[in-house]
Amino acid sequence: MAPLPRPHSATTEAIYAAYAKARSQAWDSIGISISLLGEECERALWYAFRWASKPEVIDGLKAITFETGEIEETRLLHALRMIGCEVDDVDDRGKQYRVTAVSGHVRGKTDGKVLGLPEAPKTWHVVEAKSMKDTYWDKVKKLGVREGYFAHWVQLNTYCHLFGFERGLYICRNKNTGEVISERIETDHAEAIRLLARAERIIKYLTQHGYSFEPSMAGKHPYVVVQLGEGKSVKFFFPSSAGDCRSADNCVSQIKRVIRQRLASNDNNARV
Repeated sequence: MAPLPRPHSATTEAIYAAYAKARSQAWDSIGISISLLGEECERALWYAFRWASKPEVIDGLKAITFETGEIEETRLLHALRMIGCEVDDVDDRGKQYRVTAVSGHVRGKTDGKVLGLPEAPKTWHVVEAKSMKDTYWDKVKKLGVREGYFAHWVQLNTYCHLFGFERGLYICRNKNTGEVISERIETDHAEAIRLLARAERIIKYLTQHGYSFEPSMAGKHPYVVVQLGEGKSVKFFFPSSAGDCRSADNCVSQIKRVIRQRLASNDNNARV
């Protein structure tokens, strides 16, 4: 006999769809996330900033996974309150504290600030709460966060630098065992400045190579005018769905190709 078809649950599908919709309405990426600043490959950062590929689609299952991480973070902040710490995790609007740098192109949201740690009861710390599997956990426990999970250290250290704090607290829970570890860090301002300067160089790459540009609108179609010098320019039009300035500046490879083709031409209003 033919096997029975796998049962389909409309309820489950509805739950996944609701989670996916809620996550799609979250704060959109408007630059380089502070969580990515520690990425070793500069080309990867440049591609991410320029939206060289379509953004990841967050389906319902992934959205639930993200929410689980947020629940774990809330639990860890509650644990700090349980031991008598003062935890400041929202701003005047009741939202997570946000911070930006490099003309707003580098941005992030911190988990909060904490006062009253047993090791330093009078010192405010920026706090980052995380949860992770055994694979990452073992490295962090053995080596510390800077060596064991550099991206997390960069995230916390950058927040400390931008908020003007000298200390940070990294607190983490093992997803498999429930074990908790915490580590205090001293802000490395020099490293934060270096990484932010690197991000600025990546963001301003096109301008620094002599091609000034400014995203503009022409009816429904955004465009970029690239100044070639000697009165020459090239105008690039983009579909209306690419209204974001970064999307309009996304095709740098095309710009450079057409620049080479048009430098000897009198067609100053070429369209691509």
